[in-house]
Amino acid sequence: DPTLEKIQRKYQDVKGGGELLVVELKKGGSGGLGLSLAGNKNRTRMSVFVCGIHPQGQAAKDARIHIADEVLEVNGVVMYGRCHLNASAIIKSLPGPAYKFILLRREDALEEMAVKPLTQYPVQVEEVTPDERYSNFRGVKTVTVKKGPHGLGIMIIEGRHAEAGQGIFISDIQESSAAYQAGLEVGDMILSVNQTDLVGADYDSAAQLLKQTEGTITMVVAKPVGGLVPLLKKKSASIETQEPSRTLASNRKSTGTTLSHCSTKSVPLPRRSSPNGRPLPSPPAPRGDMTHHHLDQQQHGVHDSTAGSPVSEVIKPGKETTIEITKEKLGLGLSIVGGSDTPLGAVIIHEVYPDGAAAMDGRLRPGDQILEVNTEDLREACHEAAIGALRQTSSVVRMVVFREEEPHQDVFTVDLHKKAGRGLGLSIVGRHNAPGVFISEVVRGGVAQLDGRLCQGDQILEVNGHDLTSASQEHAAALLKTTLGRINLKVSRLRRAASQRSTIAVSKSDSAANGTMLVTLERGVEGLGFSIVGGAGSPHGDLPIYVKTVFDSGAAARDGRLRRGDTLLAVNGHSLEGLTHQEAVELLRDARGMVVLTVLPASDSAS
Repeated sequence: DPTLEKIQRKYQDVKGGGELLVVELKKGGSGGLGLSLAGNKNRTRMSVFVCGIHPQGQAAKDARIHIADEVLEVNGVVMYGRCHLNASAIIKSLPGPAYKFILLRREDALEEMAVKPLTQYPVQVEEVTPDERYSNFRGVKTVTVKKGPHGLGIMIIEGRHAEAGQGIFISDIQESSAAYQAGLEVGDMILSVNQTDLVGADYDSAAQLLKQTEGTITMVVAKPVGGLVPLLKKKSASIETQEPSRTLASNRKSTGTTLSHCSTKSVPLPRRSSPNGRPLPSPPAPRGDMTHHHLDQQQHGVHDSTAGSPVSEVIKPGKETTIEITKEKLGLGLSIVGGSDTPLGAVIIHEVYPDGAAAMDGRLRPGDQILEVNTEDLREACHEAAIGALRQTSSVVRMVVFREEEPHQDVFTVDLHKKAGRGLGLSIVGRHNAPGVFISEVVRGGVAQLDGRLCQGDQILEVNGHDLTSASQEHAAALLKTTLGRINLKVSRLRRAASQRSTIAVSKSDSAANGTMLVTLERGVEGLGFSIVGGAGSPHGDLPIYVKTVFDSGAAARDGRLRRGDTLLAVNGHSLEGLTHQEAVELLRDARGMVVLTVLPASDSAS
């Protein structure tokens, strides 16, 4: 089977001693798909495991999917390396009449699952009412809303509630809109839309679902006590200008207020599961449109100690420094960006809040890289793992940090063309206690995403020469909405920390025993800086992928090891064997941040 062979090649590096399976299930049926998903107990690894199979669902009737199978791909969308909560929402939003699963079955997978397999389910899925399904939530009610030509009239945000957990919350409602008249309120948590569960869903999947629904919509919402723990004082402002029928809200307001108020006292809660069996993250780390997290606001104090100890050690640029911060009545007071799964490739402090322990301590700054927290290594940690480590800190936080000697910002310009009636495909957000406007979301399919150079966390410094370094979020949003034609953006981006580069980069003498070498390139705004030729099905037959040209400027030229005629064997561990030229181009184009190439030098390949 050519398709199976292609899948085997694609996932040969993650397969190990396991078995790859392809399972196709038709949509529909009273029991639905009938799968519950869980993550990996190791917080530094993102995995999507099957932890439950409902006996009346399609998966149970088909009987080919087993507990602890790892989901690698569904309908061509890669799930490997994703958070299981995001994967669940993505799977539910996939179009088409069927689901095509690519699964990995391994003997030791059961031990890696974050939760035990589910064993109890409702007797009849269709008999489970919203009140029963969402009995763990407060103030549950079902609301019917008729969607008009101007949408529902709501603005949503992804966040975490200290009691209800992660989910989608209403952050703004347009007066006299359909949602307003139906009785929806700011702070309501949306549990489901037309029976599609949104508990634990991310912003993208919820927004897509709400955009796609038409006519009369049935929503189940809850009213959690205490409200959201705020992430940023300002809400994200959408600068999309699509047709009214495709927007979530028209004439959105951006008031700069928090979603709601809550106590600064934090009460630890036990880990809880959603009604469908998927574990929810431990509260209370909040989250907005931007991938920033306002870490626990609990306690702060001041140590008196001798100079040179972690309590008083000065952070010196260019070297790793161990520090200790004690929390008593306030909290750490940090927001972070980055992680191994982001273009930054490292965990970077985005903001130090003035009322937190870090600000009172006075040593940490925006741009500092966090390498370790209480002996937990964050050098290769993904964003969610870093959040988990920082959230679970004790009263004394011991951190290893790194500060750049050189400026830690890259400044570059991006030209985009905006047509009338369409947006740039960006959302922006302001900072909590400082000026500046940042990109909180690059909308899939928009102008900015297709251009490929902008990413979450970038600061917009100028728009067509208009200085935004001290501008408010509202002013920047208005400027971006009203500007048409060619738009020149001046952008600043946090640079990957030098210590991160040193842990990944491979020296010229490093090579594998089989004659291959690993070349690690940091993708910049100009790309990787080389072109390729060859591939399966080329005019000259099935050929390997060769380096055709190394451009004079670019990451490859600066690195100096890649040469014309070198054979590319793999990209970030994904084998290029058997791929067509176009497939190889797409794999290289999609690779972000640090890109690891497995290369057979031309002198070796010629022999």
